[in-house]
Amino acid sequence: MGRITHKTGVNPLSDVFGTDLTDEEVRVKTVEFLYDFSAKLKWSDEDRYIWRQRFVENTAPVQVAKEVGRSRGWLDTRYSRLNKKFDKAIKKWWNSHTA
Repeated sequence: MGRITHKTGVNPLSDVFGTDLTDEEVRVKTVEFLYDFSAKLKWSDEDRYIWRQRFVENTAPVQVAKEVGRSRGWLDTRYSRLNKKFDKAIKKWWNSHTA
């Protein structure tokens, strides 16, 4: 799943979701959070699907490109742009919720 870990391998969202959660509970809550958070972004259904499949589900880019009827190059470019938008939105969210 995406880049939601620090160099220590600890998910920084574990502090947001609550203490004393197992790794599996944090993983499940992280996936739920990412789906909910991405639903609030002003993206098309296709963009949300692409981002979720690549970032959250770690689906191979060739498979996602085939599923959406696009070339691998197009998908890679679109995913990169979506990640930049996500990074900006999540930083804003993080700063407002952890300050």
